[in-house]
Amino acid sequence: MKSKNNIPAIIVAHEHEGVRQVIVEICRAAGCVARGVSSGPVLAEYLDIMKTDIVILSDRLPFMTVEDLRDDYPEIKQIKVMTHNLDKNYQQELLELGADSVMARPVNVEHIVNELMAFGTTGESSDSEQE
Repeated sequence: MKSKNNIPAIIVAHEHEGVRQVIVEICRAAGCVARGVSSGPVLAEYLDIMKTDIVILSDRLPFMTVEDLRDDYPEIKQIKVMTHNLDKNYQQELLELGADSVMARPVNVEHIVNELMAFGTTGESSDSEQE
């Protein structure tokens, strides 16, 4: 997955397939190239071979943390963490560990679209695969 014509390439890393698919579809509808992955090792495989602009990361994703992602893949332009934890101290900790933003669950379509628009999404929606 590569950014073509300034179209952001996004990986949605979430442990629940249904949630992952919904977020991928939201990203596509916003004009991004999107792919979903279910675990840290699969995310790492894709990041090692594909240019990725944004990672939307579940804070419960097995085998990958925001800190790991920021340390191992500094070229990622945005890391957006999704969490059920509404505690402001926890959310601040995620930001200090390297998240660019924190999004509360359950999935809020408007919030995700606003986050993507703030990044500057453009272009037509694109097909992608799920892992």
